[in-house]
Amino acid sequence: QIEESFAGLCNIAGLCGPTSQNLFALDCDTHHTFQACIVHLRRKGIPVFAIQTARGGHLLFHCADGEVANISSRIPHIEVRGHDCYIVAPTSIHPSGTPFSNFACSCPGNRMRTNHSR
Repeated sequence: QIEESFAGLCNIAGLCGPTSQNLFALDCDTHHTFQACIVHLRRKGIPVFAIQTARGGHLLFHCADGEVANISSRIPHIEVRGHDCYIVAPTSIHPSGTPFSNFACSCPGNRMRTNHSR
């Protein structure tokens, strides 16, 4: 029913930060980085909710300790998207024509939590 409401030439996004109870994302710029992060997080026992994008993907988390700051250029091919950023959601279409899609979810009870805040 939601997909029908947004059918046509529009995309869907989620706002990170306090509006979404401190949702934040690791924005991976390559498919290799995206896959490597998923593997690393799973090995550490960290629940993963991932969205595949045209070039890489987004790994989404909820920070119970507060809003997460935006960080770029510290880790190659990864940016942290938190304060006032948005993440394009599945069923959206990238300008290249590639759809954003749910890729992986290993979130017990769909809880996305971590303890890294700004």
